[in-house]
Amino acid sequence: MISSSPAGFTGAPWTKRLCLLFVSASILISLLNIQPQFLLQWSPQLAEWQQWRRILLNPLVWTNQGSAMIGGLLIYECRGVERQIGSRRFATFVLETGVLSMLAMPVLLALLALVGVNVPVQAGPQAIVAALVSLYHSLVPNIYFVKLAGVGTWSDKSVMYFLLLANCTSWGYFFKTTTGWVLAKLIYTDAIPGRLWAI
Repeated sequence: MISSSPAGFTGAPWTKRLCLLFVSASILISLLNIQPQFLLQWSPQLAEWQQWRRILLNPLVWTNQGSAMIGGLLIYECRGVERQIGSRRFATFVLETGVLSMLAMPVLLALLALVGVNVPVQAGPQAIVAALVSLYHSLVPNIYFVKLAGVGTWSDKSVMYFLLLANCTSWGYFFKTTTGWVLAKLIYTDAIPGRLWAI
């Protein structure tokens, strides 16, 4: 965590917008009781029922409040990334990883269906959060290291990684998290164009 940075959302307007959007939208769909509309699965929803709108709806909101709370906390902690790279580049990065992960999930589900695995993907912007944590991992230096009961060395950023893994409550979330992390690394290393783009 960044202890020497300004408190709150100072200098991080897009982080504030993302937190408010994702968490309030998650609460709203819970109040409206429409969570099943956001689940994504190859069979029957895409292959048989042709419900392609689910590809667009799936990465918008979390369908449970625990994931929304952890995701909101992770987005909040990544505010230092926005301060470091600038708001316009941050917004472009979020938009690019969101679109690429949204397009990658149906392809991954189709490939898994070819080998006979039908994985339900719970709703949530988990790929965007994983991409932000990946960028946080690459850009923010460690402040301190701790040896915990003689089991390895942990940094101050280890809490972020544990929270990200704690939010992987199913195989669908795990695939989303992995997709977001890999996309962020590909963008950051210029394997995919977009590292220096700004809206």
